[in-house]
Amino acid sequence: SVGLYSLLASVTVSVAERVHLSPGRGCNEIVSRAACCMFLDGRSDTPYGGQECVPTSDGAFFNDENEVVCEPACFVGGTCGDKGDDVADLSARAGLCLGERKPVAAGCFNIMDRETCCEYRDAREDPTFSGQDCVPSKPDVAFVEAYGNVCE
Repeated sequence: SVGLYSLLASVTVSVAERVHLSPGRGCNEIVSRAACCMFLDGRSDTPYGGQECVPTSDGAFFNDENEVVCEPACFVGGTCGDKGDDVADLSARAGLCLGERKPVAAGCFNIMDRETCCEYRDAREDPTFSGQDCVPSKPDVAFVEAYGNVCE
């Protein structure tokens, strides 16, 4: 019920601890962005089943008419479902869950300011770096002076 989702929104759960929604329940039924981050889609008869639920960024909706703030990851990314021309729009509206960092495919070292460094994780294909959180250097220090990189 909606009351349950509101109650669960006050609980902080890491992405690794997500639980399946009740059988037949979809991410799109969750009305709280915070609660969205706690679940996997519970439908079994669609490609959405088992997908991580993804919230919108603050003030945005995946469906403006119905004010949908949560959808399955594959739906948001445009790899499942029938959304027509909304694929790019949905991806642009996606938010992050507490503790999640945005991927940077070119590597952390390409981020050139300390302030935003902590918002990212390395997404290079090299398993040595892939998935590692980006870390800023100390003020007035670069990791590699010749290049001036302040994020690794």
